[in-house]
Order: sequence, then structure tokens, then C-alpha cells
Amino acid sequence: MSLTAVLQLLAWAALAAGLSFASAVALARFAGAPAPVMPLRRLRGWDLPIAGILLFFGQAFGMGWLEGRGAEPGLQEQLLLALAAGLVAWIYLGLREGSLAPRRQPVKWRKVREVRNVLTCYAVAMPGFLALSQFNARLVHGVTGAAPVQGVAAGWLELEPGPLVLVLALAVLVLPLLEEALFRGYLWRFLAGRREFGPRRALVFAALIFALGHDAQVWLPALYLGGLFGWVYWRSGKLRYAVLAHASHNALAAAVTVLLPQASHAAS
Repeated sequence: MSLTAVLQLLAWAALAAGLSFASAVALARFAGAPAPVMPLRRLRGWDLPIAGILLFFGQAFGMGWLEGRGAEPGLQEQLLLALAAGLVAWIYLGLREGSLAPRRQPVKWRKVREVRNVLTCYAVAMPGFLALSQFNARLVHGVTGAAPVQGVAAGWLELEPGPLVLVLALAVLVLPLLEEALFRGYLWRFLAGRREFGPRRALVFAALIFALGHDAQVWLPALYLGGLFGWVYWRSGKLRYAVLAHASHNALAAAVTVLLPQASHAAS
């Protein structure tokens, strides 16, 4: 990279760090006390790695199986494979814990109510996310020479209206529910209830695993979002609020991807 590109990258890094910190401070002051953590009683340490194998290797196995039969998995196939592998992992954890709908004791949030509160939290966190996405885009472009595009974000414009509606439903409604149940409802809650982790360390670890489940080109934005969704769940005590924040982001990212394809690197 040229000196100018390096200086621009450093400037975006400083801006991303500053806005992310400002977002974190604003969110901390905006919310009330965290909800009490109710540990998962039946899950054991080996259950989470097994669920991870079912989730990540299940998708890879499905992709390999389709490619071995001469088929080239498209956007629909990728999303359906992710959904199938995620459902298998969810069912496994649910059977082990004895509940497919992990719940926590809710707390009342201050100042604004529920849905509006979640959307406000999401809006407050967006400056940091957008700056980090710009830094990530320039970093990836400097290393690879191309703008970052997540795998499932490619091919939206080539879809017919019917398949596009199915893809939008999966990306905006189904996958957020599935991912939040796995990464926050089970993974974060399991770790948060353990003394060696606690809620804060669990929040970072769950966000990291969530990011690793995405394409390497969008790890940084996905890490930020994983922290945001986990924070919403921790503060509210209600998984549906984390799902709402996640679905809101996916809806916005899908709209940007379809309407402004050149900005698709911000999708996650």
C-alpha cells in the first residue's frame, strides 16, 4: 500500500475506535442494570463444541456433498444449509438442556419501552459499526485488492422475485432467531454462568465465535455486531430483543445490498 493509503487506513482506524468507544459509553449510560444471569443447569462443557461441530462442519459437509454431485451451491442453497445445520445444533442443545427456548429472568428497562428501546440501542451503536466497516473495507482492499463481500451477500441481484423473497425471509427472519438462540441463548448464557468467565468475558468470547462463523473478510464488523447483540440480551434478559436487533440489522443490510450493491461489504 502507498503511504497515503496507510495514513487513510490509520485515520479510519482511529475514527472507528473513537466512535466505537463513544457508542459503548452511550449504551452503558442509556441502559439500566443488567438482567440476572440464570445458569444453564444441564449443559456440560463438551456440549458446546459438539454443537459447534454440528453447525460449522454441517454446513461444510453439505456444501461438499452438493459440489460432489456436480451442483454449484447458490445463495438459496447456502442459506438453507446454514439453516439446516443451525437447527440440528439447536435441537441438540435443546435436548441436552431440556428446553428449546432458553429463557432468563427479565428486568425492566428505563426511559423507553421494549421495542423502541432496542431500536434506539441499535441506532446508538451504528456510528461505531459504520466506521469500523469502512476501516475493514479499506484494510481488506489494501491486502487483497478487492472490496470485502460476505459469501451470502453475493448473488442477490441475480435472483428472481420468488427466490429473492425466500432469501430475504431466511436472512431477515429465520437466521437471526437461529443464531441468537445458539450464540446468545446457549453459548453466552452457559459461559456467563461460570465463575471463570462471567457475563463480560462471556460476551467477548461469544462475539468472537459468532464472528468466526462469518467470512474472514467481515470478521471485524461481525465481532462488533456480536458484542452488540449479546449486550442487548444481557441488559434486557429477553432473547427476543437480541433477535429484534439482529433482524433489524439484517433487514437494513439486505436493503443496502439490493439497492446499493457497491456497499454490500457492510452486510454481515
